[in-house]
Amino acid sequence: MFKNVLKLYLISRLKTGLITVSLGDFISQKIEMHYDKKKKFDRKRFIIQSCWAFVVTPYFLVQYHYLETFCKVIGLKTLLMNIFYLQFVSSPICYFLFFMHNSLLNGKGFRKAFEIFNERIIDLIIDNGKFWPFVNMINFYFLPYSLRVYFSQFMSLIWNVYLSFFLHAKKH
Repeated sequence: MFKNVLKLYLISRLKTGLITVSLGDFISQKIEMHYDKKKKFDRKRFIIQSCWAFVVTPYFLVQYHYLETFCKVIGLKTLLMNIFYLQFVSSPICYFLFFMHNSLLNGKGFRKAFEIFNERIIDLIIDNGKFWPFVNMINFYFLPYSLRVYFSQFMSLIWNVYLSFFLHAKKH
């Protein structure tokens, strides 16, 4: 029974993540097409971005479980510890995986993936720091554990639109 419940839980989270990531790229491409009438919807890009959900959703499920288990927010100190961890440990790992995922699925190889990562990670971490700490403050301080992934994925929709712009603003 527990395995079935866990399986349903993971499937529901993956579906939510898939919708969020896919919709983020879809909105991003529609906005790009609005401003550049010559631009066409890129199905390959959409599929690659959508597949990212199968990496990022389990990754953050583990992160939130870790934080809830070992660093539960009970005050300002643990809130700041969580935000620090997500900003300076978890996010760089996630973005490393993001650049690897996109580069490899676009046939660019590890070397090019590392080049793109090194070239763009600082800007992405700075932008991340302008958005996610505030989202995480709300997420960890005001929301119950059961709603955190949902809230995070909703805010991820906004972030995924930006992330898609960010990744595709400069073709490599």
